[in-house]
Amino acid sequence: IKEPFVLFISNTDTHHWPRFTVDRRCAQRVTNDYPILLKSFDCFDQVFEKFFNDFQKSKFANNTEFIIYNDHLLLPS
Repeated sequence: IKEPFVLFISNTDTHHWPRFTVDRRCAQRVTNDYPILLKSFDCFDQVFEKFFNDFQKSKFANNTEFIIYNDHLLLPS
């Protein structure tokens, strides 16, 4: 990869289904009595944490800026 470069990743979706997915690879850090919404947020947190920790070990870590934003508020449930 030549420098400089941009990597843009978007996981935006306008569909209402499936809602609040919990990937089977996510560790069970919250109990089963938690709402699916919170389980889904926790799963995203785990996936992003792994990505970010792995990225910090890469050769690009010292010369990279992350911009994290949301595209809209949570849709009504």
